[in-house]
Amino acid sequence: MEGRRGEIRPLGDVAPLNYGKALKATDRKEGKVPVYGSSGIVGTHSTALAECGAIVVGRKGNVGSLFFSPVPCFPIDTVFYILPEQASYRLFLALHQLNFISSDAAAGPE
Repeated sequence: MEGRRGEIRPLGDVAPLNYGKALKATDRKEGKVPVYGSSGIVGTHSTALAECGAIVVGRKGNVGSLFFSPVPCFPIDTVFYILPEQASYRLFLALHQLNFISSDAAAGPE
């Protein structure tokens, strides 16, 4: 990714990737907060992990899938998420244009 001064920097330096948290369907409480997995919204919950929305990136199953949540959400343990301080819609579009590799494999940050 290109930094503010035009230098090339790793994505993790520009927008740190956070691990989602485990939240089984049976542990979810009724609510309106979207729960994101690597295939998109997989349910709802009563509380958010990302309080102000996030860019969600698949890390297991649908590796490299991208979703943008403009509202508070709960990314589960099959995804990474980028918090709003770095998660602009412009960054989401730039990541989408990179054509992340999608495959049925597990991935982790380097």
